[in-house]
Amino acid sequence: MSRGGSSSLELLPIVLAVLFTTACAAPPSRPAAAPQPKTVRLSATSALVEEARARGLSVDDPLTIDTSLLHDADSAVGRWGNPHERLRRLVAYLNDENRLGFQYAPNLSLTAAQAFHERRGDCIAYTNLFIAISRYLGLPTYYVHVSEVLSHYEHRGLFFTSSHVAVGYGSGPSAVVVDFTKSTTDWKLAIYRAVDDATAAALYYNNLAVDAMMNGDLDEAERMLRFLIEKKPEVEETYNNLGVVLNRKAKYQEALAVLERGMKAFPTYKPLYTNGLVAARGAKRADLEKDFELRGQEIADRNPYFLFARGMSSYQSGELGQAVDELEKAARMKPDSAVIYAWLARACFTAGKLDKAREATEEVRKLAPNSKILSDLEAELAATPR
Repeated sequence: MSRGGSSSLELLPIVLAVLFTTACAAPPSRPAAAPQPKTVRLSATSALVEEARARGLSVDDPLTIDTSLLHDADSAVGRWGNPHERLRRLVAYLNDENRLGFQYAPNLSLTAAQAFHERRGDCIAYTNLFIAISRYLGLPTYYVHVSEVLSHYEHRGLFFTSSHVAVGYGSGPSAVVVDFTKSTTDWKLAIYRAVDDATAAALYYNNLAVDAMMNGDLDEAERMLRFLIEKKPEVEETYNNLGVVLNRKAKYQEALAVLERGMKAFPTYKPLYTNGLVAARGAKRADLEKDFELRGQEIADRNPYFLFARGMSSYQSGELGQAVDELEKAARMKPDSAVIYAWLARACFTAGKLDKAREATEEVRKLAPNSKILSDLEAELAATPR
């Protein structure tokens, strides 16, 4: 973003819901290279992009976009009305089936130009496209880095972290977030942090490195992640994912060095300890293995997102007592989350703890009256015989 040159922590309370029901069962293929029309760059990432290219990395500026596409958006959205009205018109332009009809496609991180041509992509693809168009229309939007449970996932015993981003506009109580995959109540399960353009580009390239990992190209992923750590050391995902790459290459000592460097910089970032366990075992460092396990557990026990994730895992596997315990802890740490209370109500109800289920449901009613979260919960409980 163009607010100075550094990241700043900021909770952004107003969320424009951008919900999509079309999801893909597997990561879609990437678009083929298209002819190069006249483009315009709407970001401040040129130094990072140029240096990456000088290192032999194949990267594009996420916000570079064809001028013809911007003219089309200008005609459709216009520059009249207040900023919030223009933001809503842009959401409609991108999402309506009779217009661009942008569709959700997981694990498809694209530039703004690619996202426009494909009309599908993940949260980063959508955010790149939204920010490129909105800035052209005179709206000073910026990137928002979202920390949440859903951006962490396991694959073959390793703990990857993909980057989830959204669009921000304004500051303070009137700030708006346009989040590709969340509803106006789900946002309370996440922390929104405004970041600059170069950091957002690093998050985008991190996702490309994850794609390379998933496709088996470990060398390309390693080169990209080492470059990002050197140039944007404040992005925690890159340390974790480089550790995953090195673990998969059985370079356990190197993985330990990278992950311990990440732990020093980001001591509460749980995935580092999860993958640190793998590296310590591979390096036959029982002392570090025990240390990482204890430190990781301490972090998880203090983190409502991981407590929620553990509670959901227990609930889905039928371990109802454990699910209730974990969800109660998460609710105490995050008492403003209707989502946590809704799942706590379900777990208590299924476990036969009806008084606790009613109490949790009442919390949902207070936090999210007239919401889909509440109506879905009430309908489920009413339909379940006791």
